[in-house]
Amino acid sequence: AAVVDLLTLPEHLFFYSRESLRRLLVAHGLDVVSMRAESSLYPLGYLAERLRKTLLRRPARRVPRWPGAAWSVPVNLFDVVTVRAERRAA
Repeated sequence: AAVVDLLTLPEHLFFYSRESLRRLLVAHGLDVVSMRAESSLYPLGYLAERLRKTLLRRPARRVPRWPGAAWSVPVNLFDVVTVRAERRAA
């Protein structure tokens, strides 16, 4: 199934799914111990611009200047994944 993400073309050409990351690591002799999505701080103006571009297919003409646009909030977009893997025992 396709995953629609806030960050879209042209910035990102593709994303790896959790399953494709797991298969890649296993194919190279590693066992996945843990995998989790990380949250990051994003300015509200940036999130609004990304939503506008993604949903309306129209980029912002200028930097958002409304009150609070520079405030950052923690958001998990599920696009940053931390994987802990160990080399498989021989």
